[in-house]
Amino acid sequence: MSNGLHSKTSDELERLGSPEILAMQAASVRSSTWAGRHPWLAYAFGAPATALGSILLTVFLTALILIPFAQGKTLDSAPWMGPVLTVLGPAQVILPATIVCLLLCRSVSRSNQSIWWGLAGCGLIALLCGAANINWTPAVSVPGTGKLSMGLGFPFATTWFQTLAPIVVGSVYAIRNLPSRRPPQNTEPSVSLKSAA
Repeated sequence: MSNGLHSKTSDELERLGSPEILAMQAASVRSSTWAGRHPWLAYAFGAPATALGSILLTVFLTALILIPFAQGKTLDSAPWMGPVLTVLGPAQVILPATIVCLLLCRSVSRSNQSIWWGLAGCGLIALLCGAANINWTPAVSVPGTGKLSMGLGFPFATTWFQTLAPIVVGSVYAIRNLPSRRPPQNTEPSVSLKSAA
């Protein structure tokens, strides 16, 4: 029984092929994912479009929560609204873009793509973040006069700091995934010269 089981296992291993063929097939995993087959669409177009969509969704969800909560309030009656709304606009750009960059880098790794695709996607998202401007203006003295303004534009002199999060995510991803420049380690035991002679 043991001999039959051993021959069955060796037959299965022979059917799989040599280790070199298996390594080539494992390297072809890149083309088995959608992002691996279409990196231009996934990383050059899809990543910025996803970031823009997530930013707009964040603004919409925040407006659904914030508008009823701030109804009837002004800066005179609620002075906390000024600093909160000042931070809220950039946060609505930075947080969704950072999450999209993290997911982008994970997708690049999983599809076995070059780190340059991750850097390109994070760079395009950084440009989008620099161009995005979300401004919540609270009502000063008359309730109901608060405003929300959104737009994309260049130059981004006041929104340049929004580009830092995607750049940091892309840089950390690239540094962690750079190919190693160390020489391969010798795994064979060293033999002294006296015993070799």
